[in-house]
Amino acid sequence: MKRMPSFPLSFMPRVLVGSAIAARGLFAPASADGAKPTPLAVDDPCQATAGNPEWIVPTTIHPANGLTFVNLTVKLGVHTIGPDRVLHRSYNGEPVGPVIRTRPGDELIVHLENKLPIEAIDIGPPRDMTPGPQPDPLNPHSVNFPHGFNTTNLHTHGLHVSPKEPADDVFLEFDPLLKPQGTYKFAIPPDHPSGTFWYHAHKHGSVGYQLASGMAGALIVEGGLDRYAGLKGVKEKIMVFQQVPYRMLPDQPGRIFPQDVYSEGKVEPELLFPPRKIPTLINGQSVPIIRMRPGEVQRFRMIHAGIETSLFVHLDGHDLYEIALDGIPLKEMRKQGFAKGGYVELEPGYRADVLAQASQTPGTYCLYNEVPVSQKAYAVKERAVSRKPLAIIIVEGDADTNGPDISSAKFAQDLGVWATDYLTNTVPKLKDIDSSKITGKRRLTFDAVGPKAFYIDDRTFDEGRTDQTINLNAVEEWTIVALHKSHPFHIHVNPFQVQEPYPDGSLKWVWRDTYFIREGKTATIRSRFLDFDGKTVLHCHNLDHEDLGMMQIIQIVNSAGGAASPATARGLSMLPRPAPAWTLEDTDGRPVHSADYKGRPLLFILHRGLDCLHCAEQIAALARTEPAFRALGVEIVAVSPLWPGRAAVRAAREKLGIRFPLLVDPALDVFGRYGCRGELPLHGTFLIDADGMVRWQSVGDRPVSDMNRLLERARLLTPPRVRPERPASTVSEGPTGPRPDC
Repeated sequence: MKRMPSFPLSFMPRVLVGSAIAARGLFAPASADGAKPTPLAVDDPCQATAGNPEWIVPTTIHPANGLTFVNLTVKLGVHTIGPDRVLHRSYNGEPVGPVIRTRPGDELIVHLENKLPIEAIDIGPPRDMTPGPQPDPLNPHSVNFPHGFNTTNLHTHGLHVSPKEPADDVFLEFDPLLKPQGTYKFAIPPDHPSGTFWYHAHKHGSVGYQLASGMAGALIVEGGLDRYAGLKGVKEKIMVFQQVPYRMLPDQPGRIFPQDVYSEGKVEPELLFPPRKIPTLINGQSVPIIRMRPGEVQRFRMIHAGIETSLFVHLDGHDLYEIALDGIPLKEMRKQGFAKGGYVELEPGYRADVLAQASQTPGTYCLYNEVPVSQKAYAVKERAVSRKPLAIIIVEGDADTNGPDISSAKFAQDLGVWATDYLTNTVPKLKDIDSSKITGKRRLTFDAVGPKAFYIDDRTFDEGRTDQTINLNAVEEWTIVALHKSHPFHIHVNPFQVQEPYPDGSLKWVWRDTYFIREGKTATIRSRFLDFDGKTVLHCHNLDHEDLGMMQIIQIVNSAGGAASPATARGLSMLPRPAPAWTLEDTDGRPVHSADYKGRPLLFILHRGLDCLHCAEQIAALARTEPAFRALGVEIVAVSPLWPGRAAVRAAREKLGIRFPLLVDPALDVFGRYGCRGELPLHGTFLIDADGMVRWQSVGDRPVSDMNRLLERARLLTPPRVRPERPASTVSEGPTGPRPDC
């Protein structure tokens, strides 16, 4: 098996500095179930030190006149975590992305601009991080290793919106050099559930790394529980939980290394590195202080935006009440009693809306993570049983006597009646799924072999393969098995029902979009595939597993059985990957093969024709800069669907000084193989290295015209190998006929 290239040695410094930082917290339990406060324990892990930050609310963007407009700039930032300053990738230079608020029936527009540094395009997996075995002989080259850390895109996790561009298309890529920005437009359906959702980067190969750096934020669809009379006046706290693994370096900010994200529990020896720190932050803060009045009720919107650590959230001396999961209200509130060992489970991708009522006794209390003994075998990357503080709750001031009594049976009953009516009438697509309505069944098996190979149904991810084809409006029941390791299953676009345990031992159907399947266990889910056709994905939301191959492509086809519009497929999506082979004719009718360029980098251009103004400008610019590309050892080939004829081609070649081959693809076969076949042919620019791997691409309605930036990108290709010069093609009569306009 071919070993992928490793990171440059300069990427991984070898130094011996640093020390662990003590955890922060406070502990003075008082129980709503009658337990009495106990004194602070000096050796308790929640014992505080001075300097815990006050709670902050992330920047919030509100809707207006049916529209929410957001600018997200992806760039490097330096953020303070406790005593440390850490360099990280960010949205808008902040430790966590802004809170985005929208409403059912509104439009959400997000302009994403990538200002990360240009990275070497031949960067491979970290040292000792080769991809796992590839059981599919048709896919000998894997994209399932950490790569593309400075290329990004956007996913709205949990939203029921179109998977097609310009909406939730996770196959788009924004490179900092030649495609640094783009605009997403999400049409929120009028009957979309209101609740707690979130957004994050989703470029395969770097999802885990970018989320470990903080590239995530809360996305709130207003309405629903916000307007429930029983919660009137209840304040909310949005809590974005993130784990940031970093190491401090001498005389510079700390760094987040890929090895610490994709280690699968194996970290570098302390002698080779400073110690790794991996705090759980809330909104970018380490153990912040939350202030509440005695008896006050607050709604905690909890979002697990971390990459893989299980969280089991407790609040000393207080019961917690779950009222919604993954943004969708529960028909029966779920009480997690502190005295009975109750906790709110947060797995990667989970959300939970939780009510907490402060003790009537002023004091300090600890919101903490502690793995129950019963879950220790399944918890991901979190084997410790001792308490780890997440936040400090300080109860002070005058008592709040106006809030709801969330512990009363009447409150639970009234909320259940409201939620049942809401799911039945306001969002009827979330009615319970009856077994008699099931139109199809499937079985998926999630498996892991060692620390680096992750499979679904014995195959790793391949962007050229559709794994599941589902009819629009189908109602399906899936059985999902986790053979080795535990995996949070997540599917895009459509939520599903699954049976979850309640504290009384009963199982109840609840709606989710992410569900944690424990090792050796099986889950049964039911889902309606409504409203949107197109290509999307399902995957493990332990995001290092996803980047290493645990993902499948879903194709939802329309009710007539036809595939989604071909315009949804733009480019090759996941890079690097082998360039599709081709054989085309030149202007003399001679066959030219992609294999003719083996051993030399190639700039491969797909354009609409010389009578397209934008294409002609691009070809002219390429002709002017062709000597510079040739000096780099990079050859150029341009392909169009049609020619305007021999005389026109000859005139164009002479006028523009074109030396590189002009080939024709009248059937648009090659356009289709490179993802450039839409209602009109799309402009495609591809950089292919000497080994025949596509390393970079730009596909869209306009061609690349900035030759300086294209040359800069081409310089990063694998150094050229010597091969014989190809003679410039001569002119001959080509096919004529109607040509597409730009």
